[in-house]
Amino acid sequence: MKQFIFGFIAALALIAVGGLAYIKLGLAPVATASPPLPFERLIAETALQARVNKEAGLNSIFPQPARLCGTCDRPATLTA
Repeated sequence: MKQFIFGFIAALALIAVGGLAYIKLGLAPVATASPPLPFERLIAETALQARVNKEAGLNSIFPQPARLCGTCDRPATLTA
């Protein structure tokens, strides 16, 4: 079990050192015309969607009244 834990920690450290070396050696693309890094689009879209939901109140602890939003089959109303 000790060898497994040691190997797991060593693998995490190796990944961190490899990532740092990738950046420090200048291998990461920084030009605006370069293609995005792997998962860069996923991370950016996830963060953007979370911020939009937060600003819209979708993650609020208070429920939004459904009658004010409207649906596809009926228009929004202003009655509560």
